[in-house]
Amino acid sequence: NYPININTEMNYWHAERCNLPECHMPLMEMLRELRSRGNVFGLRGWNCWHNTDIWRFHHEATANTLWGYWPMGGFWLCRHIWEHYAHTRDMAFLKEYYPVLEDAARFLEDWMYEKDGVLTTCPSTSPENKYLCQGEPAAVCEGSAMDMQIIKDLFDKLIRAGKLLEKDTAHYEEVLCKLKPTLLGEDGRILEWGEALAESELGHRHISHLYGFHPADVLTGDTWAAAVKKTLETRLENGGGYTGWSNAWVANVYARLGDGEKLWHRVQTMFAKSIYPNMFDAHPPFQIDGNFGICAAICEALIQDHEGSVRLLPALPKAWESGSVRGFVTRTGELISFRWEKGKLVEQEIQAR
Repeated sequence: NYPININTEMNYWHAERCNLPECHMPLMEMLRELRSRGNVFGLRGWNCWHNTDIWRFHHEATANTLWGYWPMGGFWLCRHIWEHYAHTRDMAFLKEYYPVLEDAARFLEDWMYEKDGVLTTCPSTSPENKYLCQGEPAAVCEGSAMDMQIIKDLFDKLIRAGKLLEKDTAHYEEVLCKLKPTLLGEDGRILEWGEALAESELGHRHISHLYGFHPADVLTGDTWAAAVKKTLETRLENGGGYTGWSNAWVANVYARLGDGEKLWHRVQTMFAKSIYPNMFDAHPPFQIDGNFGICAAICEALIQDHEGSVRLLPALPKAWESGSVRGFVTRTGELISFRWEKGKLVEQEIQAR
């Protein structure tokens, strides 16, 4: 069983950065095979829910809407296609996998509907979380933040890939412009369910509505960074980030925010609370995603290039006063090595691959 509403994806967050692209390829094969399964709605294209398996199961995994009714899992996985291309610059790979992206977009075009001039999803959920409706927990909403951020990310990458492959992307650009935007509440936090609804668990372990900030790159700039920070702090103040993978996701967000000290606190938390003596992530019986996620967070603290330019040591904790890295891969497809002393970069080397 592969949970694909965070866990499977997190396993691969560090693969390209750490120059392990061959370890990423089984995931790509799974996407091709899921595409061949289509969907159960009679719509164009393909989709997958919050779980799949070696037989590429592509139905809802449970009748409980809280867990099962989230048909966006395959589309989160689609961003890994772009990550592999960005780090390898393999045009043959991009050409081969472009149809996977395009058929995902076709499903979404049929799945969404227009309301008040924007395209949205309904039914929609925010993975494994609930809000309160007349004092009772409920999960189904309209156009959750995560739904719309995943869809925006998918169309953005489809368009970028299409332009590289000299495809006509005009139609997809029109769809992208009509997507329901991510919204902020009166207190500046991101509205997880796409509108202001009473939260039933302020410290929920998932931070799904921050997807567009990390791992994606569709919420950028100071305004979104401030909203992400406030949203995350509210989660943590109420007990969030308490499982290994959740702690690791929080660590990655703090790294992307440029907060090295809070990133370091999350690394320390991993060792203090979320690890067994054999170094496996302590989420019973164990989940390797927490291990890999912390690795990705450390990488994110040392190098960032999601906005186009390479930044070294963007979230360096004081505890890492001196150190070195050899063989990171950038999203421009280059090998980079560097060394720092007393918190300052003193040497770097960039090589074409």
